[in-house]
Amino acid sequence: MTKNILRAALVLTGITLGCGLTGGAFAQAASGTINIGGTVATACTVTVNTAAAAATLPLTTAGSQTVTVGSVVESCNTPNGYTISLTARSTLASSTTGASSAISYTASYNGGSSNALSGSGQGFTRNAPSFSTTALPLAVTFTGNPNLVAATYSDTITVTIAAR
Repeated sequence: MTKNILRAALVLTGITLGCGLTGGAFAQAASGTINIGGTVATACTVTVNTAAAAATLPLTTAGSQTVTVGSVVESCNTPNGYTISLTARSTLASSTTGASSAISYTASYNGGSSNALSGSGQGFTRNAPSFSTTALPLAVTFTGNPNLVAATYSDTITVTIAAR
């Protein structure tokens, strides 16, 4: 009888151990992680649209003339904003007549004050990103001269955007 009890105890122990080992081997868990993300590059763009009036300024009309010569769409995604700068000679000059019949002008951007663009130009600071599609007007103001020598008078206004 002791052998039967011992045998029964060993069988029960084996079943318990077997279940414990088997259950433990299959219950083991493992995990891993996947880090996700992305990078957005700085994207600053400026689109300059030239108005037809830019090529047909009323240079010989006496008195002060203000003409919208184009528009600018500015966009920049930098968190600290960006700067817009306008530069030019601020003189409509002819390559054939020289400075003797040049016309000085000032420019205003987005309805702001009219300033000369020569030297360091005109700068505007934007303190936040902008994803605008609004065209901001660019106008020039000059004094027409009915006594100008026949020639083509020109200057180039450069608009630059830079991340801050």
